[in-house]
Amino acid sequence: MKFLIFGAGAIGSVIGGFLAKAGHEVTLVSRHKHIKAIKRSGLTIKGIWGRNFIPAEKFSGLLTKTAPGDFDYILLTVKSYDTESAAEQMKKTLVRAPLVVSMQNGLGNIEILEKHLGKKRVAGARLIFGARALSPGRVEVTVIAQPTAVGSKHKTLDRYRENMLRKLSDALDSAGVPAEYVGDVIPYLWAKAFYNAALNPLSALLQRSYGELAENPFTKQIMNSVIDETFTVAKAMGVKLFWKNSDEYNRYFYKKLVPPTASHYASMLSDLKKGKPEIDSINGAILALARKKNIPVPVNKVLTLLVKARCRQL
Repeated sequence: MKFLIFGAGAIGSVIGGFLAKAGHEVTLVSRHKHIKAIKRSGLTIKGIWGRNFIPAEKFSGLLTKTAPGDFDYILLTVKSYDTESAAEQMKKTLVRAPLVVSMQNGLGNIEILEKHLGKKRVAGARLIFGARALSPGRVEVTVIAQPTAVGSKHKTLDRYRENMLRKLSDALDSAGVPAEYVGDVIPYLWAKAFYNAALNPLSALLQRSYGELAENPFTKQIMNSVIDETFTVAKAMGVKLFWKNSDEYNRYFYKKLVPPTASHYASMLSDLKKGKPEIDSINGAILALARKKNIPVPVNKVLTLLVKARCRQL
């Protein structure tokens, strides 16, 4: 199959690298230094999935910006604050695919893509594995909590696109990136929003790992409040969640999700240092949705403001 990985940072490089190693036609679009390093010395992926080297010739294309072309899938891995510009670039440069799959953090990315590209062309994926850039051309897979969940926002897909999403999850899984087809991806994206909203801003602001946050009674109290608020908003939005209440989710969160990612630091920490964290698509998105429903979410609001205030200080 033919893939375009749009925004191949750490996560996108892992996905694209494993797909290319498995024999798929993969084009990466990334920053100049990263692409230059891959062209010169190949892509190295180390970490919990072993050491993998993908030479430059295994990729169909190594680009610093999109160019006209036809693909089976466009996998979007840009930061959420770049979703709008990425969609506009795809339209302007005539890069096409039957499916554009958001593999991003936060809420609202699918809706932005649908606005520009149409509902039938857009799907989503929930990722809970961590990766970090070591240097240009070198990335590391650090943790995984669950397989990547691939699906659509819309429960009734035509058979062609449903089959394409099933093939995508199979391709990822057989390439070494654990994945599964889930049909309706929205509950999975909200489940990740609980996880990210509780952990990411605190990890970034306090420079602590997820495990340290969960062990500290004070940060744990803050995280519990974030999850309570977010759960209330999700229920008000009519999202069909996997848990009856936030207490049930909390037990799952602390017993199943945090332990395998305990040593991980949020990518928001490095983003914060660059002055461009994804807070508006995580806690900020929850705050925006809560306002529409007149639901108070004071802890999410404070964390959103603290992250933005910290950016202004740097």
